[in-house]
Amino acid sequence: MSSIEFRNVNKTFDGGKVTVIPNLSFEIKDKEFVVLVGPSGCGKSTTLRMIAGLEEISGGELYIDGTLVNNVAPKDRNIAMVFQSYALYPHMTVYKNMAFALKLKKTPKKEIDEKVMWAAKILDLEPYLNRKPRALSGGQRQRVALGRAMVRNPKVFLLDEPLSNLDAKLRTEMRSQISLLHKRLETTFVYVTHDQTEALTMADRIVVMDKGIIQQFDTPEKLYSEPANLFVAGFIGSPQMNFIEADLTRRGNNLKAVFNGNEIIIPEEKARKLSSYENKSVIIGIRPEDFSLAKNGKDSIEIEPEITEMTGSEINIYFRLDGNRYIAKIKSDLKPDSLRTLYLKPDIRKLHFFDASTTRAIVH
Repeated sequence: MSSIEFRNVNKTFDGGKVTVIPNLSFEIKDKEFVVLVGPSGCGKSTTLRMIAGLEEISGGELYIDGTLVNNVAPKDRNIAMVFQSYALYPHMTVYKNMAFALKLKKTPKKEIDEKVMWAAKILDLEPYLNRKPRALSGGQRQRVALGRAMVRNPKVFLLDEPLSNLDAKLRTEMRSQISLLHKRLETTFVYVTHDQTEALTMADRIVVMDKGIIQQFDTPEKLYSEPANLFVAGFIGSPQMNFIEADLTRRGNNLKAVFNGNEIIIPEEKARKLSSYENKSVIIGIRPEDFSLAKNGKDSIEIEPEITEMTGSEINIYFRLDGNRYIAKIKSDLKPDSLRTLYLKPDIRKLHFFDASTTRAIVH
């Protein structure tokens, strides 16, 4: 078992004057791949370092495998950490880098050799065992760092932005390799990143953090389709969700959202949940990919495009409403003939509504 549980954990600096983590409570299940994601300074790396024992806990309790580890030294937690910078010894070969921790523990040479060769085979490092780090690519160096962690057979793998130094193609390749490695090793992975694409593609569940507080802890699918608040809705998804302030007004049997001279009829199942917001302002969330081109203005939004971006299979269209900038993402085979006036039709089934005061989701 390799579960991790935070119980009312807080972390302060400067003698308690600066609070980075005010109150953290959540549990990572055995063999789960959990990603901590959020903007710079949100507390995700501090959370990871507390699991590793590299940061002391100011208050609360941290359990690994059901054992309280607040006062357990990092070397005794049976955890392996992979850093952004690889942290390889430049004067040692790949083999010696991977074997180093085992040699310090006075592991028998035969056992060291078996473990290093096992990890090298899984990571496709066998041809490079006699090379030194300077003769390796960035992706190969990161695989060596993973191999060095693997040979220790840890209960938990901690990965702190391990792919941020790689180019886009290598990042994509390494994402899939780390996901396959998790399935093969069947142990707990805790992964920190600021890249929400990494989080969505790799995680079983994602912890979205802001200012040391968990905004939502859920599956990638739920975070995308049912964000708990404006922060999560704006952080998860690329390009990010559009937010439009609108007034809810009932016209006959229909509840309508009115904004900038536009009207959208709200589907009945959503309208029922929004009944208490009639004649009030709400914030509508529309993902860029939930727009389509329309031939006329019926149930659509009239726009004057500012910029269009071809991204291959899709086109990003930037436009303004009442001075605010928005974006729509449409398929490239629907490329508009003119950039003068376009009509964009939102998929009303996929609209999100948020309370303008609390920023909490009302209905998805």
